[in-house]
Formats: sequence, structure tokens, C-alpha cells
Amino acid sequence: MPAEAPLRRLLLLHRDPALARRVRALLEPAAEARHRVAHFTNLTDALTCLRIDDVDLVLVGPEPAAVDPLRAVQQLGAARPETPQL
Repeated sequence: MPAEAPLRRLLLLHRDPALARRVRALLEPAAEARHRVAHFTNLTDALTCLRIDDVDLVLVGPEPAAVDPLRAVQQLGAARPETPQL
């Protein structure tokens, strides 16, 4: 029996849930890994997720939910400095 593909956990901070659906749809066909996209529309919830859950990559959309994008990147990076951000 083949080994199960690894799970990649992504956190997405963006105001539009449609973007989260598009990201999930783009990642779905990737056979080399499974993906779980946790979408948040506010920075406080995203920061809470980083504190209690394992995340492999943080994605900050161009409109990160009523917060300055630079501030969002700084706070998310401070909460989990070892996790890459895009």
C-alpha cells in the first residue's frame, strides 16, 4: 500500500472567502501532498490559530481583512517566526 501524501497546513488571512475557495481548488489536484487551508477574515482569529495549531505556511492576501497588510505580516511573523509567509 502506498504511503499517504503529507498534509500541508496553510493559514490564509484575507477578507474574501472566495479567495480561500480558489486557493483550495488550485491545491486540490496536487497529488504529492494533501492541503488544509484555514481561512480567517480577521487578524485576531488568525493569530489565535497560529498559537494553538501547527501551520506550515501563512498566506496574507492583498486585502487582509480590515487591517494594514504590513501590520498583519509583522504580527503573524512575530507569533510564529519559524513559519514562512507569503
